[in-house]
Amino acid sequence: MKLPFARRAAAELLGVAALAFLATYGFFCEYLPPMERVHLYSDIESYHFPLQRYAFQSLKEGRFPEWDPSIYCGVSFVANVQAALLYPPSWLMYAASWRRERIKFKMLEDFVFTHIWLAFVLCYGWLRGRRLRPLASAMGAGVFAFGGYMVSQCVHVGVVTGLTWMPLGLWGIDQATARGDWRPLWKTAVASALCFLAGYPPTWIVFSTTCVVYALAGRGRWRAAVGVGGALVASVLVALAQWLPTLQASAVAAFAPKYGGGAYSWQALIPYFVPNWFDANPGAGPPYPSDVLYLYLGLPALFAIGWALARRTWRPYAQPVAAAAVCLVMATNPGGLVYRLVMQVPVLEQSLQSYNFYEGVAAMAALVTALGVDDFLAGARTASQKARGRWLALVVTAALAGWAMRQLWIWGHGGRFRSGTGS
Repeated sequence: MKLPFARRAAAELLGVAALAFLATYGFFCEYLPPMERVHLYSDIESYHFPLQRYAFQSLKEGRFPEWDPSIYCGVSFVANVQAALLYPPSWLMYAASWRRERIKFKMLEDFVFTHIWLAFVLCYGWLRGRRLRPLASAMGAGVFAFGGYMVSQCVHVGVVTGLTWMPLGLWGIDQATARGDWRPLWKTAVASALCFLAGYPPTWIVFSTTCVVYALAGRGRWRAAVGVGGALVASVLVALAQWLPTLQASAVAAFAPKYGGGAYSWQALIPYFVPNWFDANPGAGPPYPSDVLYLYLGLPALFAIGWALARRTWRPYAQPVAAAAVCLVMATNPGGLVYRLVMQVPVLEQSLQSYNFYEGVAAMAALVTALGVDDFLAGARTASQKARGRWLALVVTAALAGWAMRQLWIWGHGGRFRSGTGS
């Protein structure tokens, strides 16, 4: 007996989640048992982990961590949004560590990797919700979850944990537009609340901007955008327990202009298309120079973009391209125009980071990838074309396997991958 569509979709998503879990484990195997050759460093080690350890110790001692006496002669702990104390998945991390005397740094690493797995699953669900083929949806989800931006931000916990929820928000917008019903926007409201509670407000601003532009560029236009605005307002009410102490603490804080950072040159977008364009080899200095980011999209995205350009079918890509274009303008700040506008709104100048807008580009790249691969797979072919396609698939598979072995060999001998034009 054939299962109802909803049950089949749920069963498929569970199967994909299981396979994605194995893929995520393989992707980060160096950090996980039994290998554990390396560990994450930078902000996750020096800033985020001490916050999580203090929160955990306070709860173990039967105290709610309202105050942090160790920073600036004492600051409100619950008002520090980056502590993510009211973020529900943080409670799951504390519960998983409860029998231990102290929370381990490895647990925080696992927390980040689990979010990347969840990002893949949610992105797959969003793309499948658009009736795209499973393989195309998986390719798009891989671009989002395992692409250069997400992986390079593993050291910034709030960025990864907040960005994870963007596909859920976009999923709600698509469903509301397709059905002409505002109720699916509960996904957008929940995703927005979790994105803010995850602990990095600039990521929440990017989430909100991307959702509004995505709605405006879709079929619903202004009506959809108004619905998204309502969902964002509802999310603020849901997350009010974090908003109120944060706003109260902000009233007595001294701020400096924050908008900036990231890549301001269009040349810095080359890493989207060339892996390791800027040298990220171990021992070659910082993994990303101060004026660039690691943004590589991956082969599925490059194939999809090439396929779309060859086909010259622009209409299916208009919505993601429009949203990505807005995010790129915000990220690159051409001619300083964006900064001149942002500085007119002090709260944005104090809280916005330009490079975070690459997060919206990552989500739109996932959609472009899925649309392009789906269009390729939908093409009608003759019997001879299908036969040639099978042989070509075998050749490409063998070539990719050979290249993967070469990469593994380099990785096993110090990881000195080529950079610049050599890459």
